[in-house]
Amino acid sequence: MRPWVRLSNEVLFRSPWVSFEHDRFRLPDGAEGDYYYVRSPGAVMVVPFDDEGRVLLVRQYRYLLGEDSLEFPAGGLKAGSDPEAQARAELREEAGFDARSWTAAGRFASWNGVSNEVCRV
Repeated sequence: MRPWVRLSNEVLFRSPWVSFEHDRFRLPDGAEGDYYYVRSPGAVMVVPFDDEGRVLLVRQYRYLLGEDSLEFPAGGLKAGSDPEAQARAELREEAGFDARSWTAAGRFASWNGVSNEVCRV
């Protein structure tokens, strides 16, 4: 597949964590369109195991859902920050734990289609 061509970019809103942007683009067939998305410096997620090999989750209230959510400790990266240091901080902050060892498991596009965010696990 041939890539789309960005014709223009406009930052609609910028917060300390993300920006909301609008691109005008051209498809390989020549058609043009608009794409609205969230630009993010990335995120980290920790999949913690206890001494018995059980996976640990945290319960957090999520405003947009209006309820608690069970999830892995995670958080956004600041531009230029160290992913492992941020992952360690998220585990401490959200679960109250420190890990004896760390293994980078990979990365995934957490909101593909809506954001350029890549989450490191």
